[in-house]
Amino acid sequence: RKNVAQLKHDMESNGIHLSDAERQVIATLNMEKDELAMQFLQERESKNPFGVLRQLLAARHRLSEKLGYESFAEQQLRGSILNDQQKVWHFLCGLTHRIRPACEKELNKILNQQGEVRSRDMITDVNRASIAATIRNNMEPKGANRYFTVGNCVRGIQCLCSEVFGVSLVEKPFLPEERFLPQAIKFHVY
Repeated sequence: RKNVAQLKHDMESNGIHLSDAERQVIATLNMEKDELAMQFLQERESKNPFGVLRQLLAARHRLSEKLGYESFAEQQLRGSILNDQQKVWHFLCGLTHRIRPACEKELNKILNQQGEVRSRDMITDVNRASIAATIRNNMEPKGANRYFTVGNCVRGIQCLCSEVFGVSLVEKPFLPEERFLPQAIKFHVY
């Protein structure tokens, strides 16, 4: 039942219920969204990934509106565990309340790194990305990378999938034509 509902949601997200002309527009918007998502992933360590992120958010919004949703968030929540924007809002407000002091502290460190700044509006996207990368490198706890090995990260993801989603990730060998990197790992979801 859950798989059928997800399949229906996926088909509706591709405009299956729309006319051929409208479905073509949806296909074009989906391609634009996917291309921008890939571009963002490739540029996220660059000097200014925020411009691409803004374009991606706008493309997602246009797509969702064409599909009859108020926002991309509404589209993504449909059929999910939370399925209600109010529940998400409540969760995010609680999270914001808990992490705000740490965020303010980090912002103050960014402002101090940048030097004398009269207002927060003066921090550009390029400044923000550059300063954040410098701070991360300078403030990362010594030896933290030994805890974040690939093996530990995979075990963490497996635990998260099992506990939160009730699914198991089982490592499977690659078929000869599937291997593109020697260090790649393949998992099946059960």
